Amino acid sequence: ETAGAEAMPLQRSAQTGVLTDLSYVQLVGEGVAALDVGFPMRYSHSSREVVDLRDLESLRDLLIAALARIGPEFSLSRD
Repeated sequence: ETAGAEAMPLQRSAQTGVLTDLSYVQLVGEGVAALDVGFPMRYSHSSREVVDLRDLESLRDLLIAALARIGPEFSLSRD
């Protein structure tokens, strides 16, 4: 919603076999509402990992805009 409202480009990704630290946080105890966000990169986890700084800047802008849209009615409750 935020990307559309702010006319920001967005690419969705669904992956299998990929784990992040957040993968297990959602399962511990009662779980925690969580969302992974990312950016495109090449040669991940190597000494030559490469990223376009414009992608990082766009991600920063998207997160700032998304956080600004959170209103008082927002709830992380799993009810």
